[in-house]
Order: sequence, then structure tokens, then C-alpha cells
Amino acid sequence: MTVVPPHRTADYHEFLPADEPVQYVDESGARLPGEVRYPVPEPDRLVELYRKMVLGRRFDQQATALTKQGRLAVYPSSRGQEACQVPAAMCLHQLTGSSPLTGTRSR
Repeated sequence: MTVVPPHRTADYHEFLPADEPVQYVDESGARLPGEVRYPVPEPDRLVELYRKMVLGRRFDQQATALTKQGRLAVYPSSRGQEACQVPAAMCLHQLTGSSPLTGTRSR
């Protein structure tokens, strides 16, 4: 019989980016004071992130409405995940030059 040693719960914490969520601006759009662990994006980059998160939320609302009307067969809502998905997609696009959503490369 193989005995597996108990997993230390603290092991995974070293791989997490921060203990608290990273927030650069408050709900009203004002920049929060204090130091953060990561570099603050340029203002135009923050506006681009916000615009794409709003577009993602709007698309999600429309697709959910179409599903409820029976005009779209299945749609798994991603409401509330914009702050994770949009920056990750933008970073991938910046690194690879391709869009993770369409697979197309920019020229």
C-alpha cells in the first residue's frame, strides 16, 4: 500500500500573484493611492482594457438574451469574468501578434 504524505496547504500560495486582488482604480474611475506589486499600465492601456471589458459584458448580455428567447441554442455566460479574460487575451495578443479569439494575426 502506498502512503501519500499530506499536502501542505501553504505550497500553492507561492504561485499566486498576490494575497489581495489588484485594483488600480476605484468604482468611480479615480486612481487608488498606494503601491502595488505590479507596474501600473499607461492610462490609454487602462482605457482600452475598460472598453474591451464593457464590450465583453455587452456581448454576454446579448447572447444570454438570445438564448432565453430560443434564438441561440446554448451560451455559457461569462458574466463577471471580464477582468480575467480581457487582460489575458490582450497579453497574448501582445506576445504572439495573434488574436486568441479569432486566431488571426495582425500585420
